[in-house]
Amino acid sequence: MPAQDKAEAFGHFVSVWRKEEGKWKVLFDLGTDHPAPPETPALQMFDNHAPNEPAAAALAALLQRDRAYAAAPASQFSALAADAVRLHWPDKLPVLGKEAVAAVLQAAPRTITFDEPKGDVAASGDLGFAWGKYSAKEKTGTAAPE
Repeated sequence: MPAQDKAEAFGHFVSVWRKEEGKWKVLFDLGTDHPAPPETPALQMFDNHAPNEPAAAALAALLQRDRAYAAAPASQFSALAADAVRLHWPDKLPVLGKEAVAAVLQAAPRTITFDEPKGDVAASGDLGFAWGKYSAKEKTGTAAPE
């Protein structure tokens, strides 16, 4: 890559869109900055193994799983996370995979408490997301995440 085309910043970002009244609208954008990766990451595609159930049932299941995680993050993470889970930690390259993410979360310098989640599911029932507020309390005697 020529010097003038060199990237000046790096990060991972996600936008969630929804079609409303025939037009696509951004619900929210989120992301993290991080250092330059050692190599260009490969594009990864994953099969959708969602049960393709009615949206109302899918939303109820999604929020129940989110509540189960929020009630006991340390013990519930491995049971609820997908094998290909990704953690986007501020100022760090993404952490990939269930075991690696579990280790980072266990060593995290904060305890996180979650409020009641909100969520949405596609009309097809095969894609959904949850969001909400949280609070973080510093743990004593822990190191910063790697």
